[in-house]
Amino acid sequence: MAVANLQDRLQTFLTDGSLIFLFDNYEPADRRRSQMIRDFAKSYPKITIVLFADERGGPFQRNTLENLEGEPRSLSLHPLKRKEVRELTKRWLAPSGLYSTETFHAVLRKIQTSGLPTTAYVVSMIAWTLERQNLNANINEAALLERFVDAILNKADAKEVNRASLDYTIRESFLAELSYKLRESDRYTMSLDELDQVAGEYVAARGWTTNAANFVRDLINTGILIEVDGTVGYRYRCLREYFLAKYINEDDEYREFVYAEANYLDFDREIDILTGLRRKDKALLEKLIRYTDAHVAAGLDPYDLQDFDNVTFRFGAERTLMKRPESLSDLGIDDEIIEGVLDTADEENGPKAISGDLENGTRPPNRNKIRDMATTYSSITLLSKVVRNSELLTDLELKKRAVLSSISHWGVFIGHVVSSFDKAIDSEEPGRESRYLGKLTDEQRQFVEHFVKVMLPLFLSGSIHSSLGTEKLRAIFESIVGDDSEPLLVRLLTAFLLIDVSFLDRSEAAGEMIKRVEAFAKTLNSRFVSELICEKLLFVYSSPNIGQSNRVLIERFYAETQLRLFGIKAGSPRYSQGKSGIVKEMREKIADDDTDA
Repeated sequence: MAVANLQDRLQTFLTDGSLIFLFDNYEPADRRRSQMIRDFAKSYPKITIVLFADERGGPFQRNTLENLEGEPRSLSLHPLKRKEVRELTKRWLAPSGLYSTETFHAVLRKIQTSGLPTTAYVVSMIAWTLERQNLNANINEAALLERFVDAILNKADAKEVNRASLDYTIRESFLAELSYKLRESDRYTMSLDELDQVAGEYVAARGWTTNAANFVRDLINTGILIEVDGTVGYRYRCLREYFLAKYINEDDEYREFVYAEANYLDFDREIDILTGLRRKDKALLEKLIRYTDAHVAAGLDPYDLQDFDNVTFRFGAERTLMKRPESLSDLGIDDEIIEGVLDTADEENGPKAISGDLENGTRPPNRNKIRDMATTYSSITLLSKVVRNSELLTDLELKKRAVLSSISHWGVFIGHVVSSFDKAIDSEEPGRESRYLGKLTDEQRQFVEHFVKVMLPLFLSGSIHSSLGTEKLRAIFESIVGDDSEPLLVRLLTAFLLIDVSFLDRSEAAGEMIKRVEAFAKTLNSRFVSELICEKLLFVYSSPNIGQSNRVLIERFYAETQLRLFGIKAGSPRYSQGKSGIVKEMREKIADDDTDA
């Protein structure tokens, strides 16, 4: 109404009901404000008034607006369901031609990994971010949380510049200290009375005369905190983690405690957020390389990364990937067969020994192989995320060393999985039926081996991309793929990273990355590794959002790799005929998948 020619018409707008008034953070228990709204509504009975109240702020009472024209209606705004998230994502991305089932799932994954609520604001914020970058790119979750907090705390509000106000920075600082106090006392909530006391101490220590109780109520009203029956906590877990990360950033002594080898995995989520905000932490990166080296050495069996070239298929090596079965049910494997295999393995292993504390007089070493592997996996994942987050780090030598360390450890993890299958087969006694595969048909054995040796490594390559993948490391990735001195498995996993980083990028740069991977693939002599690359290409090729020029590149790349597997030389009549046939089969498979979808 600040526009001059509208000011004279304001009274007319109010009288004829042309305006809608929105009141945010309305508290039904606030009698003074409720009376003001009643008086205003009685003066202008034709206007529409919308009151937004927190569900925990108290029940909405109809007598709050009694004796007014019309019937007040109470509506509840709940987090969006999956169907609504899909519809909102479609509305954002469909006009630009970017919406697909894959992008919808990308939005769901971002919400899940960041721990944010499924509100319209959060969904819109993620969809907007995806629209302006590579749809397959990893979003900086710390930046996403920062935007969310900025919006909740009204960072852009003009009142924030008033020196008398408890502005954004002050509220953020208090919330960071609150997260620290909760973490140190190993709990997620505290009573409202205790929180008032904590706020009072915070205010008094700074010599302010601010009413601490009102300060706490304001934070509850913003939605950062939630109060239920006198108990207060953060409304969302991700907010508690975010503010603890802010505290770690500000307190040098506590940061050293968090970064210690004995503690860092207890704070993996906060470290991920913190490094996503700082974008450079050389000292931490050095420590994580050292810590993860120790975990890999203790938790996984040694594995020669160059030896991956010698992995072969034990069952059905002549089969091509295009002919692979889609599922266990296609092979006639049902729950009864699976349970039979598990029962046989359990009987062969015998009963587990159980001993009490007093049986041997001393406590046996607390060694758990599965737990060690899980801890190792967590450490590798955190190292990868911190490398990805260190975008502003200028020490390129350290950055490349950290990338190599991370990918090498992932390689050992994958090598451990693949070699375990062969070791299990080699351990069988000659002439006796296999304990694990003896009841399966040849085709079923082929499927199991394909799953263990091909699909599991590819699933893990997805984990590598989600934790390490970023276009900003492209130059390092390309240098590793092109370096003959690096172990084969390291180069292969880095090639997969390049594919994942590029496959939804429709620019010329994406095509160049695919060509670099293709040049690497042509140097391979291992049928097994070539099969892995082909399976990865099929996965990328099935994406509905891949650019047409990149689709043609992948068709040629895949077809030529398949022909090399069969020993068909370029230039021969069978070569061009086979290439056309493979490309046709690829296109038909995608068309069939689209029809099924």
